This record gives sequence, structure tokens and C-alpha cells, in this order.
Amino acid sequence: MRLRAVYYVALSKDKNYSLTLGFDKLPPFCIEVGNITVQVSPDFSQTIPFRWTSRQEPLPTVHRATASVGRERVALLFGLRAEIASDELPEFPRDLTRNFRRAAFDALQRTLIHLRNEVDDPLVDVYLSTMHLEDYEVYDNQGDLVEMGDSEVELYSSSDVVTVDHWQETVNRAQANVQVPLQRELILTARAFWHERNFNIALVNAAIACEMLLYRLLHERLVRTRKETLAKLQKANNPCRVNLLIKHSIVTGESEDKIASIRRTFVLRNEVVHWKQAVPVSADDAEVAIRSAQFLEFLLQTEI
Repeated sequence: MRLRAVYYVALSKDKNYSLTLGFDKLPPFCIEVGNITVQVSPDFSQTIPFRWTSRQEPLPTVHRATASVGRERVALLFGLRAEIASDELPEFPRDLTRNFRRAAFDALQRTLIHLRNEVDDPLVDVYLSTMHLEDYEVYDNQGDLVEMGDSEVELYSSSDVVTVDHWQETVNRAQANVQVPLQRELILTARAFWHERNFNIALVNAAIACEMLLYRLLHERLVRTRKETLAKLQKANNPCRVNLLIKHSIVTGESEDKIASIRRTFVLRNEVVHWKQAVPVSADDAEVAIRSAQFLEFLLQTEI
């Protein structure tokens, strides 16, 4: 059996966006992501007539090879494709396709990050908002295409299920213009950045959520019950507030690892924000920060 998947991403969220090429040959190239080889191919148009006059804003230097007063023929780059193939099929196809997507995302993101830097254009979307599975095929040992049938839905859909209650609550809140709590938005944003492999920003968002949730939790548990004063809570820094969780047994000894994770999240946040972090935050550190925020969110929900 042989599996082949092709992912596509546009250069920008704006579907009409493209980059003008100063050449007309863009061969595919390969990027190694772990033990997976990803072939990246540019999606560009054939040369088309292009009119540039002195009344228009000059094109960036990188484009001027094809732009001069008069009529030229140029090529436009619209997006990138990542193709991956494997001769090994797991028992659950979703496991393999998930690995494929992660590898394709990594290879495409690396390419777009460097392309954005080279052309100095912030409109290049390095977070791959438009990335999607464009093609997917499975071949048997004789090289014949295997029909995927309904199982192909798994390749496109999330594992999360939208229930009737989810949808009705969404409609009700949207119609009433109810705001999602900021700490909840921060956690979801942190998770989104984690999936986009922007672990530094994921950790910073999660740490801010931790700070907000920690303050609210202590306010609900200590200030309202007059165990601590509001002034003391406001003056306390994050390490001191974490100590209050232990002092007042809000977090028991069984959750010592959670306390350690919260402390580490604040330390790493400070290192990132104040440029003390010599290397990028790891995926594991960012995930721990997100789980710390989710833990504090759970404590607050049970308190309220």
C-alpha cells in the first residue's frame, strides 16, 4: 500500500494576493521534517502581460527585475504545495494523516517565514491560515487507486463534535453579543498558536491567562471571605500569589506538579518578554503553560 497527500497554502489570507517573480523557473525542493520527507512546490502562474508606469508605486527591489516602464511579461506566485508519500499505513489512518499534516505545516511554515523575511512583506501569512488538504490518494500493491469512500471525511474533519447544545449556545450568544471571557480567549489563542508552532507567543498568551485567572481565583477564595485583604492581593507579585494558593490550601499537595508548572510558566514568560530566553520556547514548555491556565480555569469554575 502507498499513501500520498498534498497540502496547499496560499501566500496570504487575501485570496487575491500574489508575489511578482523575477524569474520563470521554480523547481520543487525537499525539506526533512523528522523522518518524513516533504516536497514543496510553488504554485505560480504562467507569464502574463504586466503594465507598470511611473505613476504607480515602485515595486520592492526584489521585484524590479521584471518591472520597468512599458510592457513586460511576469509570473505571479500565489501559494505553496507540500506533497508527502509513505509506504507504511498504520492501523488508524488518522494517525498517519495527522503526522502528515504536522510535517507539511512545518515545512510550509519554514518556507514562508524565510520568504516573508526575504521580500520584507508582512502580508505573507506565516501562520498558514488557509492551509488545507488538497489531494489524498491510497494505492494498493499493484499501483491501483483504492476507493476511500466515507472514511475520507476523517481526513478533513476535526475530532471535535458540534452538538445541538453547542450550536444553540453559539447562536444565542452571538445574537446577544455576549463577550467570551478574556482569559478564555487567551487560552484558545495560546492553543491556536501552539498548533501553528509559534510556541513563544503561545506561552505568553497562556501566561497572561494564568495571571488573570490566578488573581480572580484568589479574589474569590480569599478576599470575599476576608482571609486576605484586597490591598495585599493587589500588591503581591505572581510568585507571592502562587504561595497564597498553598498557604490557604486552595491547591493540595497532590497538585504540587501543577504549582511547579505555574511557577515555570511565569519564569519563562518573563524570559521571553525581557529577551532572556536564549533559545525558542519548546513545544512541551508551551503545552505545560496552556495546561496550567486550563487548571486555574477549572479551579475558578468550581469556585464560582
